[in-house]
Amino acid sequence: MEPVDHVSKAMEILRRQMTENLDRLKRAGKLPAQPARKSAADPRATIASVQETLAHKIRSIDPLEPDFDGRAARLFIESVLTAEFGDTLLNDPAFHDMISEVQQAMLSHEAIRGQLQSLLQTLRAS
Repeated sequence: MEPVDHVSKAMEILRRQMTENLDRLKRAGKLPAQPARKSAADPRATIASVQETLAHKIRSIDPLEPDFDGRAARLFIESVLTAEFGDTLLNDPAFHDMISEVQQAMLSHEAIRGQLQSLLQTLRAS
């Protein structure tokens, strides 16, 4: 499916950036060392699960809301990263700061913003 492919590509980019950011934060002593997350037996099942959960969350946001793009982007980033690195990150304020930074970077880059909006519309329609 094409939407899963888009999510897969986005997950790969975010996985790479998140790993770099987590390593940097750990080296700086801002995050405690965490045990490695167990990888899913079937990555496609994980992607499909993230897509399904994310689509449900995005449909709950009013598309006419002034900050729809921002809220949907934040949900997307948070969902993908917690699926990849575990829900324990949700308790860390540095994680939320990092989500804000990634969100701002994605929405401020015209090409990425357009691709993200397209992906979010596809998820909303699914």
